[in-house]
Amino acid sequence: MLNAWLADKTPDTVAEWMGNPASQFIVVEDEAGLAAMGCLVPKGIVALNYVAPRARWHGYSKAVMAELERLARASGVSRMRLESTQTALRFYHAIGFRSDGAPVNSFGLTAWPLVKDLVEAD
Repeated sequence: MLNAWLADKTPDTVAEWMGNPASQFIVVEDEAGLAAMGCLVPKGIVALNYVAPRARWHGYSKAVMAELERLARASGVSRMRLESTQTALRFYHAIGFRSDGAPVNSFGLTAWPLVKDLVEAD
């Protein structure tokens, strides 16, 4: 399953994300090294939100997503989008994301499209 999830995270793809001045990366390190990272690509799409297994349950993912949301707002993005794994679905719902359509097949895995509006409704 890990290989399927990593299928779109090749060195070339990540280099493309990093080479795009509109992409924004967040990296969290702790005493053991890389603990978490996230990537926001243009149009408010969360391309990556990863926490090292040893670093789970320390609030890193919530902090990464809060910073990506702050960056999205600062860039004028009014809606963030992502595709969630089954494992992370509850987490994303808890931080304000909602379903945005039926599950899809993404690199051999089922993914749930989610969206979060960043502007307050009048």
